[in-house]
Amino acid sequence: MRECAEFRIPESNAKGFLNDNEGTSVTSSVRKLVIDTNSERFREIGLIDAQWKSNGRAFYTSCKISRSFSSRELQNAILFSVRFSKVLEMAGEEHGTLYDESKGCPVCGTGSKQVGPLLLPMKKVSKSADFIKTIAGEYLISKRARELFEDQQISGSVFSPVLNTQDSCLESNQWYQLSTSPIDLEISSSTKVGIDLFDEDIKGTYRCTCGQLLGLNLLSPVILKAEQVTLDDICSSRQFIGIRKGLLRQEKVIFATQKLRQMAIKEKLRGLEFDVAYFEGSSPILVGGNIGN
Repeated sequence: MRECAEFRIPESNAKGFLNDNEGTSVTSSVRKLVIDTNSERFREIGLIDAQWKSNGRAFYTSCKISRSFSSRELQNAILFSVRFSKVLEMAGEEHGTLYDESKGCPVCGTGSKQVGPLLLPMKKVSKSADFIKTIAGEYLISKRARELFEDQQISGSVFSPVLNTQDSCLESNQWYQLSTSPIDLEISSSTKVGIDLFDEDIKGTYRCTCGQLLGLNLLSPVILKAEQVTLDDICSSRQFIGIRKGLLRQEKVIFATQKLRQMAIKEKLRGLEFDVAYFEGSSPILVGGNIGN
């Protein structure tokens, strides 16, 4: 696996610390810098960032991680963690979707349950993807993708209606809410979780003693505990990542088997990205479920 970090750095900051030939200009005021996270330059950026933070400033404005895997890694992988690359900047709660907060942790709010259907203004949902996530971790799947899931018997997928708040709350005939099977995989403590790439949240500011909330952001590929594991083609973790703040809600990590990944590639389904998920120590003992082929 190779992992790279793409930084967006204000040009005024970059000039004082980077060479003129490092990175490319996105605009006259912003420079993009892509570097390997195993490189010495990456570690130097971390030190610069720490210095700036100590003075209440930010050296870079954003950072996106990308990972590439060898053909052998992709071919031999049992499971992949899934990222929804298309995010809808709204949440069901602001449009009437109800949650039972009594089911969540009284300290961090993790684990509250959605009750009733997902309500959204469907005209604001982009048609440029087959999978979309709201900022509250509510997952949408297009009609086309749902039909493929059903035709290919993708196990673990649960579809619920989405009500269109711009059309008398009628059910959408183009989008559905996607949920996963109740199988909960256990994320190992070997998985790196923290505030950002240079801050693993040693103080535990964004973790909770309830054991459900691991932290603010995933910072590495997911490592799962190698034990007896039941898999469906789409499933999720027991633990959550994120924060309960405003409309934001913590999210479980979604996983997919080779069967689902290969179908998504073949059918050119849009909106999903797959990273190899690893198992701690050795391969798991697979029992039951449907691991696909």
